[in-house]
Amino acid sequence: LEGNDFDKALAKKNNPENEPALLVTFPFPEIKPVMVTPFEEEGDKSPQEFIDNVRNIFTITYSDIGYDFFNKQEYEKALKYFNLSMTYSPERAYPVFAVGSTYHAMAVEAKNLKQLKKAAENYLQAITLDPDCKECRVELEKLKENKK
Repeated sequence: LEGNDFDKALAKKNNPENEPALLVTFPFPEIKPVMVTPFEEEGDKSPQEFIDNVRNIFTITYSDIGYDFFNKQEYEKALKYFNLSMTYSPERAYPVFAVGSTYHAMAVEAKNLKQLKKAAENYLQAITLDPDCKECRVELEKLKENKK
């Protein structure tokens, strides 16, 4: 691995065997770098599988960050990261559901019907992506109660 001193130190720490890999880092000290390689003992990944693996790392990490902000009731920040998660994997239901949950929480807190409508739209979109999304159906029922 080549690069500046910082890159070399990061590679030495996270890839001591110096195998061909991509090191994904995030601007959050609590999130450790993730090493991704297309080479595995059970068989090498295709280029598409490798790309999908990298995309999943971003999707899951951004969802986790969004979830942390959601739990702190920092809803605008949560939306930012859930939306980033959706950008990397638009076919996944969870980030869409999480955006709906965030709008739902914001709507209940502010008694805002417009945000409740956004929550419902996201829950329905998540159900479209994953018809078995039980959480979406449960939250839609709660949303109907909240509308009243």
